Amino acid sequence: MSKFKIGDPVRVIEQTSSYFDRVGHVREISSIRGYKLPFGVIFDTSDTVIHFGTQELILAEHPTVADDPVNHPAHYGGADDPYEVIKVAEAWGFDKDAYLFNVLKYIARAGKKGATLQDHKKAHFYLGRKIQRLEAGE
Repeated sequence: MSKFKIGDPVRVIEQTSSYFDRVGHVREISSIRGYKLPFGVIFDTSDTVIHFGTQELILAEHPTVADDPVNHPAHYGGADDPYEVIKVAEAWGFDKDAYLFNVLKYIARAGKKGATLQDHKKAHFYLGRKIQRLEAGE
């Protein structure tokens, strides 16, 4: 009997993996006995199947509340998270500065919605714009 079945939500627990702590769904299971990476997992941000071993995954918890992609997106923390990006931005006054808000947003969600490097580059872009404005005396 397999540890997971097709469609199961799984969380990557292998800390050295670039997919660490991401949740995906089992798309395929290898039928080859003894195969070291039997579980093909797909993540929301891609159609690419990534293979993992039995010890690299755990069954992900089913969310108790449906993801609210408009008001409280999961990639920004979700409604129940006291550190949800919008809450932190408002507490720190970043909601009044588009540049700093975007820096915070892209750093906080890095790797949760797309490519980590791209999110860091976007944060860098907005921080650079903020620095240019400060240097110009604006």
